[in-house]
Amino acid sequence: MGEIESTKSVGELFAPVDGEVVEANQAVVDDPGSINADADAAWLIRVRFTSLPELLSADQYAELTAE
Repeated sequence: MGEIESTKSVGELFAPVDGEVVEANQAVVDDPGSINADADAAWLIRVRFTSLPELLSADQYAELTAE
């Protein structure tokens, strides 16, 4: 759904859901730095879901991140 850029590399930004992009935030496209100023206002896309991934429970997540 996008790219993450730094001074040393570019990486892909993956959406964790399946669906259709129904809106993109043009303000962030026009001024990508705005996402650092107000993350709540700087949403990237709105998606109409066709399916959702199976999410981890709180216990599963704690076990995964305990290492």
